[in-house]
Amino acid sequence: MDGFDELSEREKLVMMFVIDDFIQRGEAVPSSAVAKSGIVDVSPATIRNVMHGLEDRGLLAQPHTSAGRVPTADGIREYVSYLSNSTAATNQLSNQLAIDLDGGSDDLEAEARRASGVLSEISKMAGLVLGPELNQIRLRDLKLVSLDANRVLAILVSDDGGRLERVCELDEPVDSSTLERMQNYLGELARGKNLTELRQLLREQIDAAVKSYQTRALKLGVQLAREDEPTKLYVEGLFNLLEVEEFASDVNKLKELVKTVEERERLLEVLDKIWDSRSPVALIGSDFGESFDPDLGLVVCGYYQGDEQLGLVGVLGPMRMDYARMIPLVDRVARVLSKS
Repeated sequence: MDGFDELSEREKLVMMFVIDDFIQRGEAVPSSAVAKSGIVDVSPATIRNVMHGLEDRGLLAQPHTSAGRVPTADGIREYVSYLSNSTAATNQLSNQLAIDLDGGSDDLEAEARRASGVLSEISKMAGLVLGPELNQIRLRDLKLVSLDANRVLAILVSDDGGRLERVCELDEPVDSSTLERMQNYLGELARGKNLTELRQLLREQIDAAVKSYQTRALKLGVQLAREDEPTKLYVEGLFNLLEVEEFASDVNKLKELVKTVEERERLLEVLDKIWDSRSPVALIGSDFGESFDPDLGLVVCGYYQGDEQLGLVGVLGPMRMDYARMIPLVDRVARVLSKS
């Protein structure tokens, strides 16, 4: 099967018209409709030959004899790849997204949740954000705040200024000066490391501690660097899909999708396969696996802090979604969330 880059200009125009028309109407597109559109100045017979050639390439299919053509999952996938490499959102969209996503908070969880809501609102589909992988976030500093005699709030500050807060238990009360020494000691250990690296360092240091406050700090550090946070997955706006024909006509489809989102594991497995995505990519139908609805579509893109990936953003909806709108939207949300 050839991709869009191998198609002639005429073939690209016909292919894009068929996909766009199919997205709008949900019906097979006849060659007569392509001819009437005037997108290519050739005879109807030539257009039929072009569509037949696209069918031979695996990009179009004919659902019934004498019917028009519909794009295949491979055809839509190649179309998305082509748009991802050639479509850029306007500066106006970028600026508006930056304003919408600027909630005045540096909390990583709040930022991810807000992004999924913005995607849902603009796309009129379901907005999806896979939050930062907490174990991989680089730390810049940490603060310890006494809550009561036996509890401390640990505030982990990432390189980009985001915060992760955890409540930790003390085995015995400490005074303010000891807590400050513990904070300074742990801060030095944590600086420039991620949680995985910090956990390893704490294990190595705990037997070598020579001062009482160091031992206490290391025990506290084991708590604050604990590995008990599941990957955060936010999906907002599933109710939008009730306005989409595929789901409105078969509510069981939407119920199954809601169940999948709530169970998380299956969807996380799918997202893990496309984790490193610096430009928008699509999952179409069978790409999700046998346990998913074959009419699903997803456009996702990674967001980064320098070279380190923080998460994924995307739009989830029917396979027949408006990719020409969704791709630049997802791309720009990912860029706004990325940290230089």
